Amino acid sequence: MRKISTYLTLIICLAAIVVSQGSVAFWPSPMPGRVVSINLCTDELALQLALPGQLIAVTHLVKDKVLSSQWKAAKSFKSHNNSLEQIISYQPELILASQYSSKALLQRLKSLNYRVYQVPTANTLAQLNANITSVGSLLGNHYRAQQIVATQKRKIKSLYQSVRGKKEPLDIVVYLPGGRSNASNDLTSQLIKMAGMRNMAHDKGYPGRHTLSIEQLIRWNPDLLIIIQSYAGLHSRATALLKHPALQYFSRQQRVISIPNRWTSCGTASTFKILKHLISARNKYINSRK
Repeated sequence: MRKISTYLTLIICLAAIVVSQGSVAFWPSPMPGRVVSINLCTDELALQLALPGQLIAVTHLVKDKVLSSQWKAAKSFKSHNNSLEQIISYQPELILASQYSSKALLQRLKSLNYRVYQVPTANTLAQLNANITSVGSLLGNHYRAQQIVATQKRKIKSLYQSVRGKKEPLDIVVYLPGGRSNASNDLTSQLIKMAGMRNMAHDKGYPGRHTLSIEQLIRWNPDLLIIIQSYAGLHSRATALLKHPALQYFSRQQRVISIPNRWTSCGTASTFKILKHLISARNKYINSRK
């Protein structure tokens, strides 16, 4: 009996150490049977990692095929508009939120003793993998999370090695609807660097998102122009600018890389698609100039 007691004490101590160091941060809490996600990015993570019958509801945004890469998988799930009444009507045992979720809503949910987990924004590949691992552990599906992370790491490593050490990076500009450049310190920017490209906006002192006129864009004359596709059927002054003759000139020269908005909305498995698309466009451009 004394040996058994000693072993139990040792196991409890080891568990406490693991939990305190964040390796398995969710052992102390029971695996949730009813999960509700209240953010597009946590929707996508939950759709990939939730066990059968575990995910009860998602936001209506994840069912939008322009915004979400998981819109097909989300079709069969109930959705809500992020109102307190709707969320608690599902009687969730766990609520998945993001750093951008309404603070007032989260405070109210916590005051009502609902269990809330906020997933950090994935601005790097490391954080993306950490999010997949943590949410997978939280939902009791750690093995599936490990599989996703391992597969993604292997694919990205293979792609990265195909361009690593190549010649000078290509100059690019990320152009958004409304005539804005994007050189934010985010996951897409990291992938652009990995693809052997250099964001001219950042190098010229335009970090983040800034207004960039057509005239400036022409003067910069980037090797490639990256355009994040928005709503194809939405007509506005912001989207009309993307049809400007100067931008069509880039397109005729096959110097435009179009990336679906749903690939960039969140840091998920679409990350591999972005890198593969960028490297393919890079190689095509280089080969066309030989």
